[in-house]
Amino acid sequence: FGKRMIKSITVTNPLNQSLKLILTDPDESYGFEVWDVTGLGPVNATINTTPYALDDGDFFNSSRVGMRNIVLTLGLRESESIEETRLRSYAYFPLKGKVRIQVETDSRLYWVDGWVEKNEPDIFSTQESIQVSIIADPYFKSEPVEASYILVTSNFEFPFENTPLGSSNLELSTMTTISMINVQYPVHSVRTGFIAEILCTGSVIFPGIKNNTPNPNELIEIDTSRLSNVLGGSVTAFSAGDRIVINTIAGQKSAKLYRGANVYNLLNIIPRTSSWVSLYPGDNEISTQATTGANAMLVKLRYEPQYQGV
Repeated sequence: FGKRMIKSITVTNPLNQSLKLILTDPDESYGFEVWDVTGLGPVNATINTTPYALDDGDFFNSSRVGMRNIVLTLGLRESESIEETRLRSYAYFPLKGKVRIQVETDSRLYWVDGWVEKNEPDIFSTQESIQVSIIADPYFKSEPVEASYILVTSNFEFPFENTPLGSSNLELSTMTTISMINVQYPVHSVRTGFIAEILCTGSVIFPGIKNNTPNPNELIEIDTSRLSNVLGGSVTAFSAGDRIVINTIAGQKSAKLYRGANVYNLLNIIPRTSSWVSLYPGDNEISTQATTGANAMLVKLRYEPQYQGV
């Protein structure tokens, strides 16, 4: 583990109780000694093909990555007693329970959610141990990253003179909106979605978010001409104070409008020509657009980088 630069593995159970397994100091790991951990590398992909009728080879249909199987083999030491350590493992690794696995390395903190499939103790051996099997999501994640389309320019300098007295001619900073940012998504990561939060400062018609990178050149828009189907009346534009949240993360895809104390579902007014914009390894030129009010949108993107393995 030292060569792999893995420092510790932390397990958080459904009761939000955490067990930190320090690989270099098992005496500080509540009686658990890490013997082996498998399932931290990339998961095997399933490739679906169809054989050609009269030619060699197959036709590629699709591919996917299934769930990850993390197996921890832990030796049991006397904390209070071997039995108490074994019973403690049932609390931290409850069968069918959802747990979060965090892996700390020299450069990053990874985490992944999974469900305990097996917690099997070897009670009658000379050195008692347990083997825990966890079925987890295919990709590890790291700390969330936020990118903003709001540019603040500092105007506050010394020395300064605010004359005449009582006037408001001293400007501390200037806030402007920009329509495009370059998101540098790690090249060793995996495609992921993001959460875009749009705060309207004025009237906005037909807003959209686009990945201008030649491949994939994706665009998602909201058809405000059908906004009356959601809000009623004859509304055809978003108004100042409206907050639009678009989630393009797989398994969480949604589009919602927060107006006052109310929340409205916007999925039905996303055009069929739209696609759920994603981030891809490398540079991503993400831009915002609107038929009217492009400068009246304050936009923030939040995403969690995904990795094939530790």
